Amino acid sequence: MIRTALHLAIFSILVLGGSALAEDAAPAGVLRTFGDWDVTCDNAHNCWAQTTQPLSGTGTIGLRRDAGAQAQPHVSLTLHDGTFDEAAFDETGFEAVFTGGDFEDEFGPRLTIADDKTALFVAALNKATTLSIPVEDEVIFSLAGSSAALRFIDEVQGRADTITALIAKGDKPASAVPAPLPLPIIAAPPTAVVLIDTRPVPTLAKAGAIDCTEEQEYPFPGFVAEGYRLPDGREIWFMPCFSGPYNYVSTAYLKTGEAIAPLPFSGPKEGGPPSDLLTQLWNAALNVEGKDVPLTLSTFGKNRGMGDCGTITEHVWTGTRFALTKYLEMEGCSGLWEEADWPVRWQAEIAAQ
Repeated sequence: MIRTALHLAIFSILVLGGSALAEDAAPAGVLRTFGDWDVTCDNAHNCWAQTTQPLSGTGTIGLRRDAGAQAQPHVSLTLHDGTFDEAAFDETGFEAVFTGGDFEDEFGPRLTIADDKTALFVAALNKATTLSIPVEDEVIFSLAGSSAALRFIDEVQGRADTITALIAKGDKPASAVPAPLPLPIIAAPPTAVVLIDTRPVPTLAKAGAIDCTEEQEYPFPGFVAEGYRLPDGREIWFMPCFSGPYNYVSTAYLKTGEAIAPLPFSGPKEGGPPSDLLTQLWNAALNVEGKDVPLTLSTFGKNRGMGDCGTITEHVWTGTRFALTKYLEMEGCSGLWEEADWPVRWQAEIAAQ
């Protein structure tokens, strides 16, 4: 595993020459804000609703619901510390929401609402304005915009006016809810790479319009250029660009013979973030561990050192370029470190060849 780097704005990746891949036809998902709640839905219509910053304290309320008639919502409350013994809405009648849930404390105190209490939780959002947890540093969540956020999920997933809706309920049966949209499929061959331990590093100054070359000075001695040889002799190079307290930023290149060009990436053409920083990789990790599996590259652009907000991308090598397979974005820094908690903006399936 290597560590180089990637900025949180590379996700809307341009197709650099060649024919378009399957993922080009599927726009990225949507991100909307309603009051003090954010909603993200991916390209399959799986959706996440989360609070933005609490009115006081630190923590988050998260609701996830996948697309499809049978998918059920899942709600969790996460704090930096404390307990949920006295969690309460500012309206009475909803105390049972917090009974029978699943409590864990691996990545900070978390209470997952019991599935049979989810409907009561949603009902509370329609009447209450805040949810308070009286820990040492009291956490108060604003519920402003929560109903609108869940109604938006109903609309995106085609649940409005059906019995499966969270807010926009109706009499239509569950069978009226459309199936999840199919994910793009990306063909990727098994690819083994070999670390190039010879020097000198190739001169990349003529590789294109870049600001970072091997002649620059770097504040961290261990942050150095690294090259990997593909089975056909081509080379992938990661060149240090700049670094900070918790982000290491590189530029990536593909060397074919004596020709050197920016490493090609591809992703959704519509709905993704800006692509002007395509050649900058923030905290990237190249998987070099197996010859019988596709070669993958992941990136993590941190908005702060705790790593609880920013962007994450995953890519797979197709033989000609790295194709985006997953793009996650967490705007609010609310203490959620697990990737499973982060909203997904776009994803694809890998078909190993």
